[in-house]
Amino acid sequence: SNATYTSIVSYPENTILHANYDFYNHLIENGLTTDSSGNYFIIQHLNGTHEFTTDENCQFDAQNATCQSTVKGIFTMLEAYLNELKTLGVYDDSTIIITSDHGDVEYPQIIFFIKEKQESHELLNGTNAPITLDELVPTIVQSLDKDYSEFGYSIHDFYPDQQRERLLYIRDYDASYPDVPRYDGISSGGSNVYHLYNYTGNIDDQINALQNYQYTTIPMVDSYF
Repeated sequence: SNATYTSIVSYPENTILHANYDFYNHLIENGLTTDSSGNYFIIQHLNGTHEFTTDENCQFDAQNATCQSTVKGIFTMLEAYLNELKTLGVYDDSTIIITSDHGDVEYPQIIFFIKEKQESHELLNGTNAPITLDELVPTIVQSLDKDYSEFGYSIHDFYPDQQRERLLYIRDYDASYPDVPRYDGISSGGSNVYHLYNYTGNIDDQINALQNYQYTTIPMVDSYF
């Protein structure tokens, strides 16, 4: 229920999204602080590669920045954040999830890195278990040792090579459908439909569906862009 959700999740009053370079420079200058009053989870929402604006040192350089330099800058920022957790002595006790809203056009699957509390590996372990972003909130709730069942499945409820139907929504513009207003109501949106790709399997099946245009068209009500 929403009441249960809001009892677990709270929102800061200052911002809901950070520019990579602002977040990184603030981190380097001020570090992190800890709060031992309870068991909690912090969500840092970052620009990531929306758009390419930083160099590999995570400094603003919109004129020369590329996708590659921005990604390197993101990992510079992540390394500093993880090192700060280690300095504070809370890294081992922390569950850390690094994820994204989507991939790129040719490879749209998300990244989903997770280090659970008291977990350590010499090398990065990978799995092709068929997870989605629907599992993010349940996994966070599970990491807090709470019952997550009313929120759905956690990533741990799926196993490698499992066949699971998954959905991918991609925004597009289709001239055979009417324009829709942009979310702010000022102008028409740049997209007016979703292309819904339904696939079972892993990335190869998803790419096959994309390359063969195996989608269902769903009209939008309004558009973000």
